[in-house]
Amino acid sequence: MVWQEVCAEKRFFITLDLDFSDVRRFPPGTHPGILLLRSRNRSRQAVLEILTRVVNEQSLTALKGCLVVADEIQTRIRRPLQNP
Repeated sequence: MVWQEVCAEKRFFITLDLDFSDVRRFPPGTHPGILLLRSRNRSRQAVLEILTRVVNEQSLTALKGCLVVADEIQTRIRRPLQNP
């Protein structure tokens, strides 16, 4: 399965699959990082525009371990909880 390979190889995962938006199944800090692209229009150009905006705003390295959900307007970032 793709998810096991992503985790085993510690790769940042970029997907359109809404199943990865479940913070209970994929809590920040328990994986290498997920970027969920939520485009109303699923054309290649629309998805690429969202992805381009996100990487221009943040480096993917800075999003390591985060659950990130981005659409045409905004990017929401759930960061791993910090130990007190």
